[in-house]
Amino acid sequence: MGREHGSSDSANYLAHRPGSRMVILAGNGHLEFGSGIPKRAYRLTGKSYATILPHSGGPLEEGIADYILFPRAPRHLRRRSFSLPLSRAVKDRW
Repeated sequence: MGREHGSSDSANYLAHRPGSRMVILAGNGHLEFGSGIPKRAYRLTGKSYATILPHSGGPLEEGIADYILFPRAPRHLRRRSFSLPLSRAVKDRW
């Protein structure tokens, strides 16, 4: 769904259902810094919005979202640390 299309559909839905709320699931690029869908929907409806993004692992930038989620990886996907002995040839290079 394109940004403009998603915004106009959202605005139309909200206009015909006073008092309703909406959750839009979209990629980060459609939401970061209020750009894309939220800002366009606000322009069409005047209704407030909040953006929630998952933390990408990089540095946090002020204003990127109203809320940042810091989800933990599922237990089976968490990396386990381990060590391997270095061979003598590798040790001698240092």
